[in-house]
Amino acid sequence: MKHKTFPVVNSDDEKYAQEKLKKYYQNNMIPAEKKNYLTDLKKSEGPFLAVESPSEDEAHYLMDAASQIATLGLGFNPPAFYGAAHHLDAWLNKEEGQFETLRNAYDSFFKRKLGWKSLSTTFCHSGAEANETALGYCYHNRKRKSSNRVLAFEGSFHGRMMVTLSATWNPAKREPFEWEDFKAVYSPFPDSPDGQMFKPFPEGWRDLWDQSPTTDWTVPEGLSNNDPLLEKEIQCLKHVRNNLNEGKIFSIVAEPMQCEGGDRFGTDRFFTALLLMARSYQVPVIFDEVQTGYHLGRDFFWHSQFKLKDEEGNLLAPNYVTMAKKAQIGIVVSHDNYKFEEEFSTLSAYRGYLHAMSLDQSTEKVLKLEEIALKNLNRYVEHFSDFVENPRGLGMSFAFDFKEKEKVADFIKLRFKHGLLYYPAGDKTLRFRLNLSFTEEDIHFLFESLSAIAVEVFEGKLSQLPKVTQSRGRKISKIFNWQNLLLSQRLLDLKGQKKKTENELLTEIKTLIDLPKGAKIFLIQDENFNSYKDKIQKLQEEVYEPTRQTSSEVFELTAKDPKGISLAIEKDDQLLGICFSSPLKNYPLERGLRRDPSFSDDNCFYMVDTTISPSLRGEGLGRDLKYAVTLLAQAKGIKELNGRNRDHMASSMFNINLSLGGLERFYIQEDYPDFENHRDVIYYSAPTKWEMPQNNLSEGISSPLGVDDIKPEFIEDQLPCAINKICLSNFVSERFLSHVKDIFDQLPQDLRHGYTASGQSECVDKLVKILWHKIKEKRTVHKMMTFEGHFFGTGSFLSRSLSLPHEAYFPTSVLPHPAPHLEEEVLERIEEELETGDYLAIWIEPLLQKTMERVSLSFLKSLKALCHKFDVPLIYNETASQMYRYGEDGYFLSQLEDVRPDAGLAYFGGQSAFVFCSDNYFLEKPLMMISTWDGDEFSLANYHLAMNSILNNKDDYLNTKKEFQKKLMSLLEKYPTSHFNFTNGVGNFQGKIPHGISKFLKFKNEKFLVCPSWTAMKRFLNNK
Repeated sequence: MKHKTFPVVNSDDEKYAQEKLKKYYQNNMIPAEKKNYLTDLKKSEGPFLAVESPSEDEAHYLMDAASQIATLGLGFNPPAFYGAAHHLDAWLNKEEGQFETLRNAYDSFFKRKLGWKSLSTTFCHSGAEANETALGYCYHNRKRKSSNRVLAFEGSFHGRMMVTLSATWNPAKREPFEWEDFKAVYSPFPDSPDGQMFKPFPEGWRDLWDQSPTTDWTVPEGLSNNDPLLEKEIQCLKHVRNNLNEGKIFSIVAEPMQCEGGDRFGTDRFFTALLLMARSYQVPVIFDEVQTGYHLGRDFFWHSQFKLKDEEGNLLAPNYVTMAKKAQIGIVVSHDNYKFEEEFSTLSAYRGYLHAMSLDQSTEKVLKLEEIALKNLNRYVEHFSDFVENPRGLGMSFAFDFKEKEKVADFIKLRFKHGLLYYPAGDKTLRFRLNLSFTEEDIHFLFESLSAIAVEVFEGKLSQLPKVTQSRGRKISKIFNWQNLLLSQRLLDLKGQKKKTENELLTEIKTLIDLPKGAKIFLIQDENFNSYKDKIQKLQEEVYEPTRQTSSEVFELTAKDPKGISLAIEKDDQLLGICFSSPLKNYPLERGLRRDPSFSDDNCFYMVDTTISPSLRGEGLGRDLKYAVTLLAQAKGIKELNGRNRDHMASSMFNINLSLGGLERFYIQEDYPDFENHRDVIYYSAPTKWEMPQNNLSEGISSPLGVDDIKPEFIEDQLPCAINKICLSNFVSERFLSHVKDIFDQLPQDLRHGYTASGQSECVDKLVKILWHKIKEKRTVHKMMTFEGHFFGTGSFLSRSLSLPHEAYFPTSVLPHPAPHLEEEVLERIEEELETGDYLAIWIEPLLQKTMERVSLSFLKSLKALCHKFDVPLIYNETASQMYRYGEDGYFLSQLEDVRPDAGLAYFGGQSAFVFCSDNYFLEKPLMMISTWDGDEFSLANYHLAMNSILNNKDDYLNTKKEFQKKLMSLLEKYPTSHFNFTNGVGNFQGKIPHGISKFLKFKNEKFLVCPSWTAMKRFLNNK
């Protein structure tokens, strides 16, 4: 194993970053809460986060022993994540291309992991949104319409949106924003002090809790049998039952292992009783697997480890499972099909799927990591037993407690000094989250550094600070170069531009592949196959047992096919590696291939075999050969490289296929007739060619970029943040901050304060929290006012209360949309309502994103005057009205002084949005407004490119809008259309139009919606 030296961060790096951060904190643009390091994602590697240093050509490193709080299950820059970038719809944030395959594959995967026969998934932006969405489903489906409370557990953490925050136990996080009428109900959590999850069930345990609604129900005396944990579980369950009897609970939400509460383990016995009791009371249960899911433990889902069964031995499942973190987006899995409107990042959804598949193949690696970590942990706790206790861990997580909780802060203060990143949990615990990139050597460095910190904290002795650490070299820069070449060739092919020939690619391949000294790489074809036939057979025999060897006839068929690609590596007359592929139809007897809808397509290939000599195993040659074949396939115009991987037993090759965008097309159970533990096969498809997407004239908000905007240099610049999702609440790059500043600069000076966010719903919740916190001394009201058809997202109870009146949870007055003929009447209604003094804020879309209808400037001016008169904040959702869509006088409408709001929000597409507000409402205190991700750098950079294109070519952009509207109107005049509502190139209309036009548009509520990106308008105009 080749080693690499990683220079450890030092105080100079911190000072360097502090100086740069100052200009972004000036004038309270954003809270001064980011960690004092600037990230360099391209140089980050495995468990090490790279940060900028004063020597700008050299990065320094932090060991991320929190894995960005369980978001990075594979570490930084894992090859598998590049696969997300191989899908064009991921760059454009569109749900087309392979996205339907992704959804089907995800559903199939979740069914296997959960054991559910059927399910429905909802995608959203974050863990908080996933929990608020699941809770919203519970509220929508509640059996008792008077039920309005959530039951959670002491020590819980479920997110920072208003309802999930009310269900989060930590008073410091919850109480500043808590609304008295909407508090959660808490029950104690019976955690297992020794971390043991499996406990014996008393006789009749399941039947006891199934019968809990019975009027004369009691717990038999002596049931706890002097078992303190069992007694604690019984008391907790009785507390839950008492609350269920009151009829106010519409949902129970629980973490299978409480993470932020201090890594507190619940038992199979407790959760079995909880689910049985909730089922009897017809109250749904949500298992919050936001942090514990995706293999934090030994199973893919933490709760699967409990093997939960009901009294008849059937699977005992929660009603909803939520996930995020390693899922890279928020996901809700449900038994029913009811679904709120989705808003999420397509790229992140792909990356989360790749994460899931790669982690699922790695159970043995997870168990080995656990073994190494717990061995070191137990030794550490034993050595410092006077000060720390309760070592516990499972899978990729471990924690320990301090006997004096004050020492936690001392450990936190010293973490960066020793080159580590970790976090506290509860009031006395340090928690750690490993990932599969950690080696045994990395874990030793972690515990050596923790020991040095312990000596300093407990004994007052200073240790020598680490300057460097050694770890396995992961060839990150080489993989980046491979992937950048693969993607740039796709893009050039898509645009019909000159791309490299096969010979040019072979020359480039030789520079990228690390061949052993004296070895050569070459093509095996018809004319030279016979010379290598015996050598191929010898290599097969060297690597595989007889049942797994590919026949010589198959190799010959592949090599002699004129379209086939067969690469080989040879040294000293010995084959060291091969990779063979040709059209699918050549292999009709391979199991499963005839099920492939692409079977008869000459331009869809089957990956026959990739074999590397044992003498070169672990050097990455298998990956290099597969990448080389993919490049050559692209040059030939091949559309797909498809293949079979044996589940769990071909994990290395499967990860390579994932890194090329491979998606499960179908799953073949019991495919291998042998006695191995894993006999199933994943049949995958990896696209090698980008198809020009359908132009769409309705998706300018969610998809601000078009194909013409994407250049090879942009791909190269975006790749590091396309494959590395980090917590922007903590660590940011200067690139990200400069993009944030550029967006704020489009607002008037007095509105250049705010926060980044993941989507519209998160913006709404952040705005409500700052308003509440700033005005609570003057009033205690929390009622909101908005207008029919105005949209603010559906990912939280607050946003749904504004957007979906029939789903309202918080008090909200919904007035008629102020159409021109209703303006005076609506203004009168507003004044009557404001005179009651009941309102926290008025929320309005100047341009409605669901209809593209405008609210007039005169109405907005009068509305602002009323808000000023009654001292009620006016909030704009500028999602639709940005980009000069409302008018030519301002990129945001908020630039116009006469109608300027007090605060607002805007969604940028993907997983990026921001909140802006005046100084009166800005909450500058650090960490008060954070969410885990606070958006996504990739999505923000996409939007920033679209914004800069407009700002730098404003006249051209505005002229394009005029020409677009003129051409569209001229085209529509030929058909029976009516009710045109167009201004500045956006609007809606009704009527009957041919599919040749309607395919470009969204149709909803009997109207065609027109809201194109600039690129979409240009494509439409250039289509003669």
